[in-house]
Amino acid sequence: MQARVPGEISRTSAREKSAEVIVVGRTRQGLDTRLNLRERAPRGVSAANQITSRNRGHRVQDVIDELNLYARGWLNYHKLSSTYREVKDPSEWVKRRARLYYWKQWKQPRTRRRHLLALGIFPHRVHLASRSRKGYWRISQTSIVRTALNNRWLEEQGVPNLRTI
Repeated sequence: MQARVPGEISRTSAREKSAEVIVVGRTRQGLDTRLNLRERAPRGVSAANQITSRNRGHRVQDVIDELNLYARGWLNYHKLSSTYREVKDPSEWVKRRARLYYWKQWKQPRTRRRHLLALGIFPHRVHLASRSRKGYWRISQTSIVRTALNNRWLEEQGVPNLRTI
């Protein structure tokens, strides 16, 4: 590695970047048989945040497929962990994030109304959700949206259930 000259743009080569290969939070030099899932969860959540970013503009099914692929890899990595309880929270978070993504895709109140009615929500309750001024993250946790986009429906759509993988 060369010494850096002040005022010069720093450029690193691919060889320098790959000098220490990181495999989802572990280096090849330090392979542990037990992992602490709590330390690694933020990295997994931030990657899932990028996959389900609200402004990506991808089809919902493409996002779910990508999220499913990532979740399987993440869980296979963490199978070495002795804890199951920590998987519960990311599982609920992924489902909520999927509900948020569907709600964002439905954008217009009439589209939301049409989808909620098709999913079996009573018409007098649909108006409460479709015209709500709550943000996407908050509305994804309301009882109307959770009833319409329930866990069974999300599994039919392909949203990964981290508990069963």
